Amino acid sequence: MIARYPLFLLLCATTLVGICQDNYSGFTYQAVVRGANGDPLAGQNVGVRVRIQPGLSPGYTERHLVTTDAHGQIKLVMGEGTPEANSVIPTFADINWTNGDLMSYSISVDITGGMNYVFLGGGQFKSVPFALRSLYGGAASGWTLNGNDLHNTNSGNVGINTAAPVAKLHVHGSSLLSGGHSYFNQSFNETAGNAGFGGTPTANVKLLLESDLQFALYAQNYSSSPSSYAGYFVGNAAVSGTLSKGGGAFKIDHPLDPANKFLYHSFVESPDMMNVYNGNVVLDADGRAIVVLPDYFEALNKDHRYQLTAIGAPGPGLHIARKVENGAFVIAGGTPGGEVSWQVTGVRKDAFANENRIPNVVEKKGVEVGRYLHPTAFGLDRSLGIDERIAIPE
Repeated sequence: MIARYPLFLLLCATTLVGICQDNYSGFTYQAVVRGANGDPLAGQNVGVRVRIQPGLSPGYTERHLVTTDAHGQIKLVMGEGTPEANSVIPTFADINWTNGDLMSYSISVDITGGMNYVFLGGGQFKSVPFALRSLYGGAASGWTLNGNDLHNTNSGNVGINTAAPVAKLHVHGSSLLSGGHSYFNQSFNETAGNAGFGGTPTANVKLLLESDLQFALYAQNYSSSPSSYAGYFVGNAAVSGTLSKGGGAFKIDHPLDPANKFLYHSFVESPDMMNVYNGNVVLDADGRAIVVLPDYFEALNKDHRYQLTAIGAPGPGLHIARKVENGAFVIAGGTPGGEVSWQVTGVRKDAFANENRIPNVVEKKGVEVGRYLHPTAFGLDRSLGIDERIAIPE
């Protein structure tokens, strides 16, 4: 019976179909069908049964009905046939490829196109099905293919370049996110999702950056629009270190026309780490007044400076009768009952200020020399900016 329609296997394809077709449904198998005289059977309907068996366990069986081409060749995709009703493994997707080194296949044919199959041959899968291991691994791998999406429902972790992942996705080494948007948490649930780079965030920290490099965070925005920002914060911001800036201002809705205008005021700058205290005081019957300062004034400030201005009438004799002592200073020489506007300044001398005193003039060094923080303010090209030459470590 076999002699009446021998088959000669020319090529058993081991190319995963998904590599070239964007679908991971199986892998190709090709053969040439010849008649008893050895001539290829062109245009012949051929029934093919494919059986895939994991080790000695019951396997998966599917049927194909294919037609030979002009050269007698048939081509089919294992995994895209019709599963047989008595197949122990019901579908191709249910095959556990985690035992790929023990996986084997067998081919049976009926050259009349029926189902009176005759065993042709088979063999053991070598390497290709391991690509299916991550797609159709069933409970052993947890990976599921849904169209072009791949997901895993395992409760454990996934490691890349690490055998001991400690998070849902643990990448040991460099990673690149290019194009589009990346989300740590797409909802507005304030309690869901947090991220840490260089450290582990606590429950009350949404994003943590820790680094011993020059920059823990670096942002640039070269847009010419005044409404473009390298960083934008809605809400309070706290800086425990020193803040350096090219300028500063407050911006509020204009008190007289809040619906249509903004109001800006610039910061008051000083070469010193200066604190300013001021107020108005009414002089007593002797033309004197005692001004009481905050109890921390002397612990916080040094190099006290004073200003006095008489209000309503000249005060040529107005003066500081006693400097700050025990949290107060004394004004004298004024008009009894007169009003005086006073101001006292001091330079910070607290522990942080003493350790982080801000220098006034600093020489540029290295790549900073010949370059500018704000080159366009000098009519120069932006490429001469210092920021353009900062090397961000990889």
